[in-house]
Amino acid sequence: MRFAMLFLTLGFAAVSLAAQDTLPIAAGQRVRLSLDGHRQFTGVVKSFDRDSIHVQQYWNTAPFSIARSSVAGVDVVAQRHSNAGRGALIGLLGGGAIGAIAGASCEGEFLCPGVGGGAASVGLLGLVLGGAIGALSHRETWQTVYQRGVQLNLTAPARGRGIGVGVAVAF
Repeated sequence: MRFAMLFLTLGFAAVSLAAQDTLPIAAGQRVRLSLDGHRQFTGVVKSFDRDSIHVQQYWNTAPFSIARSSVAGVDVVAQRHSNAGRGALIGLLGGGAIGAIAGASCEGEFLCPGVGGGAASVGLLGLVLGGAIGALSHRETWQTVYQRGVQLNLTAPARGRGIGVGVAVAF
């Protein structure tokens, strides 16, 4: 009976410790919250208190609350990158290939630019369009700032009788 009470006390203490710790986030930060059931929510933190975090997923939706005790991990946006360079490179290569194929197919005809001229002209157009499309899209680099882990281990001693208890709480 004493061991059962010990296990219950340790289990509740570990869960309450995880719920009371401070999260290194601020209002206005873009976060990705990992919940206990392996669900993830991404949004902007509107506010938070000791018991809950208020997150707005989209700019046109109302914020909703998530209990802090159900949050298993928090990631914040460390950097936001533009895709303009990648888009320009893809547009240049794709446009150059299409222009070269088109220029080769009309070789010898009137007003045909040829392989080099077709590759250069359509490649330049692809460069501009790909750069513009890439500038409108962004990717984010995430950094983990909180990871909750609670482990309760029962072990039998190598010699003798009894039970050993191990508790590991990772923050």
